[in-house]
Amino acid sequence: AAVGRGLDFLAVTDHNTVSHHAHLPGVGAAYDLCLLPGQEVTTHAGHANAFGDIGWVDFRRPARQWLSDVEARGGLLSVNHPLQDDCGWQFPVRTGFLELWHISWFLDLTATGPWAYLRGFEGSPDGGPGLPGGAAGGHPVFLGGSDFHTPDQGYPPGTPTTWVAATDRTPEAILDAIRHGRTAISRFPGPGEPVLVRAGDDLVAVDADGTVLVEGLPDGGTDRRRRVRGDRVTFAAPPGQGPYRLEAADRTLLAISA
Repeated sequence: AAVGRGLDFLAVTDHNTVSHHAHLPGVGAAYDLCLLPGQEVTTHAGHANAFGDIGWVDFRRPARQWLSDVEARGGLLSVNHPLQDDCGWQFPVRTGFLELWHISWFLDLTATGPWAYLRGFEGSPDGGPGLPGGAAGGHPVFLGGSDFHTPDQGYPPGTPTTWVAATDRTPEAILDAIRHGRTAISRFPGPGEPVLVRAGDDLVAVDADGTVLVEGLPDGGTDRRRRVRGDRVTFAAPPGQGPYRLEAADRTLLAISA
């Protein structure tokens, strides 16, 4: 399914196990697909992805211990689907990486709950500027997650799609790019799907003619909105004024960038 959608890489995690890691290099080579190893550290009080071939993370330990163990081993820990039904993130722990756009947001792409959560995430004692691995501007690094388990779920991997500006198509290079915040998220992989990518202090809106660039989270009931006119448009967009997103005229979410 991932190859058919044109994905270059796929993070493969499972609940509280790393037994699949040994199989990933061979499967990836067979399909010419870079497979990132990981574990979904899973409890009823929240899930987090531990990215990297770093061994097993004990889900029975406190969440703060997950973070310190993963960082000590050279991996990345991302809070998963923090607003999700019976497994929302309840721990008083924030990381430098956040699955901001989960497949569940597709139930209503005009919903603002994830933005409200992000506001609280960044304002927490563990959040905001000082977070190891956090993106420029004091935000966590934004990730998307399709949470794909089986084909009969009705949606394929890459829904949404996380774009990573990596120097090579290897797990190490991709994780290094994520560590440094070089990510963006779109609804689907395309082609022709609007995407918003960072180039220094600028953002480039690609295949986004007629959409709206929204800057930052509301302050005093307002946010800054700019019309995108053209298939490839560059905007001055300092990281500290983000996050940024592309919306349709009806405020449907299309793409996110820090």
